[in-house]
Amino acid sequence: MFWNREKTPLMTSDDLAEAISENRSPVIVDVRSEKDFRAGHLPGAINIPLEELEQRKTELDKTKPTVFY
Repeated sequence: MFWNREKTPLMTSDDLAEAISENRSPVIVDVRSEKDFRAGHLPGAINIPLEELEQRKTELDKTKPTVFY
């Protein structure tokens, strides 16, 4: 796994909503299936299904805060 779960800070939904409303939104990655993503997702979210995350990690900018949901 490319992230360390023990060292990864958590962001609450309220924290995320506040960041979005203040135009300081992190990169938002929706890890659900493509079908579920098409049915609805957070504004600005990108879709990388969980089973593809390890292989597609290079698509993410390591310098930007990122939220996975």
